[in-house]
Amino acid sequence: MAKVGFWLQGSTGKLAGSALQKGVNGTVIREIVKPKNPKTTNQILQRVLMNTVSQGYSALKDICSHAFQGVTEGAPSMARFQKANLGYFRERASEISEDQLSAFVNFVPVGQKGIRPARFIVSEGTLPRVPMTINADAFNAELKLSANTYAAVLADYNLQRGDQLTFVAIEESLAVPGEYVCKYARIILDPRNADGTEAPLSSQFIDDAGSKVNLPNSKNAGNFGTLGFGMYGMYFTMQRNANVCAVGCIVSRKDGEEWKRSNCQLIVSEDAIGEYGVSLARAIDISRQGNPVYMTDANAYLNNAGVSGTQSTNSGQGSSEGETAATKTYNNSVDFGSTTQNVAGGSVSVNGPIDIIEISGSNLAEGDIVLSVPSGTVPNHEIAYGAQGASITFDPALTAGKTIRVSRKVSSDASATLWFTLNVTQPSGGGTGGEGDEP
Repeated sequence: MAKVGFWLQGSTGKLAGSALQKGVNGTVIREIVKPKNPKTTNQILQRVLMNTVSQGYSALKDICSHAFQGVTEGAPSMARFQKANLGYFRERASEISEDQLSAFVNFVPVGQKGIRPARFIVSEGTLPRVPMTINADAFNAELKLSANTYAAVLADYNLQRGDQLTFVAIEESLAVPGEYVCKYARIILDPRNADGTEAPLSSQFIDDAGSKVNLPNSKNAGNFGTLGFGMYGMYFTMQRNANVCAVGCIVSRKDGEEWKRSNCQLIVSEDAIGEYGVSLARAIDISRQGNPVYMTDANAYLNNAGVSGTQSTNSGQGSSEGETAATKTYNNSVDFGSTTQNVAGGSVSVNGPIDIIEISGSNLAEGDIVLSVPSGTVPNHEIAYGAQGASITFDPALTAGKTIRVSRKVSSDASATLWFTLNVTQPSGGGTGGEGDEP
């Protein structure tokens, strides 16, 4: 850049490949330099890292919008998430040579959407850190514990009663291989008896059956697909039969008016990711070529720590937190084999014998329909669930004189409530019922 002669003073615009512009001390001229390749590897790398972090925050927003101790919820927390993770990924990329970028996974190319399992920093704070591992064979998440008690959890990680553990996992989609979903669940380290009183910390952490949280606090939330206690401690997946590709645990505690957090950075299993991993080198190549593949986009959830509440009816089984629970529907027009009747009134009488009841509906699952009788034993039966509802078959068939109560669940976490009562009657002109008339 240089000052021009008096004949060009005050001029602006282009001149022979140069640009004229007004400066503080007069008109200056500078060369117009066009980069040979505006899409350099470094430029694309920065865009890949930014997209990876942006997609990560989008999927983890319910947690990371308030996971940074001392940072205001919302936009400031988003900014902190982006700064922390961009800093980490840039630092890691700078530590390796360009020919090693193919070993650095897992990234989202420019133009693509959806979270990928990566070492995201999901919280920052001063509370003790609780490290997680991923089983190399089963791809379960593992929390190492010295014993299966609440007291062991507190002692092993220097925690206190009422602290909240929030488990954050990125798992492969069961519906679309190579896509990922973010799941989370929380456990309050404050066990409660059925009457709401404090249970001793010596109580088991995972129940004897190894399938649910023992003595759960009412503020627990989210469910595990699989949950148990093994040789090394608690293990889980958020979806049954899913691979945990990345996982972490955030500790929360309310101290006066301040919510405190622990540091948490997700750990990643490249073996669990397998063939679907996208290295930084590959992400750069895809971004340069411009062939986007669009993926599915994946409440202050952390603020529930404390010593209070009753026992929860949810002990950690069922669908994972973060899943949109599908509404269960039941059609009141029920098919009893020889006839169809409306059961909205709560009681129907149908001529026997009845060997099948067909119930139409949607999103019904195992355990949604429950049979009972006023007294005695429920007749031998089998309930099969399908996309269009459920069918109940009886062997032997229900004969005159029998009374069956049909209960249903209106949601996955609700108890079954009475829907209708079936009274099996004698056809006019028919004889008496056969064997098995005792309800």
